[in-house]
Amino acid sequence: MRKPPDPPARLIAVDPREWTRVWLRVLATTSVKSVGFACAAFADYETGAEIHPGIPLLAKICGGTVARPMSNKTVGDALFLIREWGLIWRYIEGSKNGRSGNSDVYRLTIPEDIFERVPMLDPDWNPVENHPEHLL
Repeated sequence: MRKPPDPPARLIAVDPREWTRVWLRVLATTSVKSVGFACAAFADYETGAEIHPGIPLLAKICGGTVARPMSNKTVGDALFLIREWGLIWRYIEGSKNGRSGNSDVYRLTIPEDIFERVPMLDPDWNPVENHPEHLL
């Protein structure tokens, strides 16, 4: 496996175990939480990189039923929000490779300013007072 690229400044690359400990404290809708946990499950255990299941597969595994899985739009919206929070970093945009059907590739990250960006609980499981309510 190739060494994944380093994330941009102010984002810290982490492995799935460290990321999941933070993700447990994030306050989000069920669909966002489900997509985040699925991303962590697909991540390389050592680097937190190489996450590329694709939206259709995430929609199948993240909730709903066989007849009615989570929608692609819901998954896409969840990925967008998780990216905006800085909790995943997209380092390959699949559609930019000229062929449709290519998946984006992500890496698990934690932003240095997480408490200013992400609604969450502190390490003692209490709400962070200054979390951005409008993101819930």
